[in-house]
Amino acid sequence: MTETVRSMIWKGSLTVEVSLIASETVQSIVPKLYIKVLRNGYFPMYYEQMIQFFQSYCESEIQFKNVWLEYEEVPLKWNYTIGMLYDYVMGLDGSNHSLWKLSVHVSDYPQDYLLPLQSLDTLKSYWMNSIKESCFITYNSAKKIMNLSREESNNLWDFARAGNYEGFKKIYYKKIVPQSSAEVRRVPVKVYLPYSNKNIIIREPISPRNGTGDVVTLHELLEKCLPDLFSQAPNKKDLGIAMVQGASVPTQAPLWEAFECLGTIDGFLHVVVVVDL
Repeated sequence: MTETVRSMIWKGSLTVEVSLIASETVQSIVPKLYIKVLRNGYFPMYYEQMIQFFQSYCESEIQFKNVWLEYEEVPLKWNYTIGMLYDYVMGLDGSNHSLWKLSVHVSDYPQDYLLPLQSLDTLKSYWMNSIKESCFITYNSAKKIMNLSREESNNLWDFARAGNYEGFKKIYYKKIVPQSSAEVRRVPVKVYLPYSNKNIIIREPISPRNGTGDVVTLHELLEKCLPDLFSQAPNKKDLGIAMVQGASVPTQAPLWEAFECLGTIDGFLHVVVVVDL
């Protein structure tokens, strides 16, 4: 079951329409590029393709470090996985759209909102640090990731970048991810509430079992970090819906099992909460 779900997640994709901002093109038409992107990837992995396509429409040479995307005039954080970004901005409405329409800028990089991105190596470093953080949260040690050879570390990134699940799992799922919940100290999870002042609601350590040894569910996590939306009362309707990897997830699911099946390429389980009033 876990293997099947993981494989499906790695195959998940979105069709994106990327339009060059009118003020940045020397031609009268607004050029558009249509690409299929992997949900379990990052937009900078596609920047070279965008640069090659849009270069002929621009007067000056496009620099990788100046490329950034926006949706409805809101910059998209390049350090978030594409699937998580889509769930965050589209919510439950995302399933009703066959095309995600974005705008691309090649100048005026918003450094007050986006992390600097000098090259694809910047993304690689960010991603590796995220994997190390996830490993440390899980085991209270980053030893497993630090014990990888240089070749294995480079291959792990190459497999991630290429969307090669078979190659990735031979390293990540065999050598880094625990084979049973008994090895887990804490679950690497992040919860997001769109349009809130603090979009990352929780990043604190969460044990897969409570003080009495019972399995902690996703609902128990959400009760703790969003008590106004998720109630402990058995007959009270929740006011939030948990989305992971583009689908609403039963909140009674054990937290660690949710991570095992639905964790993303960066080593975390990302949960987007949509308010359902």
